[in-house]
Amino acid sequence: MGPDYTEPLAANCHGFAVEMAFRVQIGPYRFRFPSLWPALLTLATLTLLLQLGGWQWQRAGEKDALLADFQRGGESGIPRFADVSAAQFDSLRFATVQIEGRFERSERIYLDNRTHEGRLGYQVLGVFRARGHQAALLVNLGWLPLAQGGREILPATSLPDGDVSFPARLKPISDPILALGTALDVRDGGRLVMPVMDRDVVSEWLQEPLLEVEALVDPSAPFGYARAWQAHYDIPPVKHRAYAFQWFAMALAVVLIFILVNTRRVVRPGPENTHFGENDD
Repeated sequence: MGPDYTEPLAANCHGFAVEMAFRVQIGPYRFRFPSLWPALLTLATLTLLLQLGGWQWQRAGEKDALLADFQRGGESGIPRFADVSAAQFDSLRFATVQIEGRFERSERIYLDNRTHEGRLGYQVLGVFRARGHQAALLVNLGWLPLAQGGREILPATSLPDGDVSFPARLKPISDPILALGTALDVRDGGRLVMPVMDRDVVSEWLQEPLLEVEALVDPSAPFGYARAWQAHYDIPPVKHRAYAFQWFAMALAVVLIFILVNTRRVVRPGPENTHFGENDD
């Protein structure tokens, strides 16, 4: 027996109560559309789950693009950073460039809670005056372990003197998810400790504008610390897709539960009952 649409969609408003009367008969089973509020709640839940799944799927695609850019960045030719304009930074994400200039300032930024080979430490950044650019460039010198005294004592660092030329990858400085506020951990007046990079905070601390990229010093450079650069993300693409499938599965479960809760098996007293009456509900 095929589907039997026994009643049209109907709505009767009595105050806030709205009755939806829509039935579908397939064999001995009848689906009846529920009242308005359970239907709206189900629709809202379904919409939310689908949006969450779609967002996770989109994030996976963004992480794939990030990894692809990082891999391509090490394979292309090496342009001079002095010839690269700020408008080209997006197209040169993670590209390797040759940087020329000098470390004119002694301030250093320590990015806390960075790991290398399973050990905790800092990534250390210096302030660099790159040839061809007016704003300062943050140069990531690499990773250093925590000092013997823990976080109370910062590891000692040094910067090269005079003009230097070195290859480095260009990494965009993205805005932090949470604002750091005004509470800064400044040591000895010239060393700033931060959990995440915040370009606006560092620029205000230095009292000068910064370029929208940081330079990851290549391991072949004659200065710096431990450098094993890789595309950094907290959640890999495969996990984003796993989360997306979970949200989509929950959305499917909501649809199935909605159908099962509103479906009844019709029991007829005898073959002479060939129509649907009120007792069939």
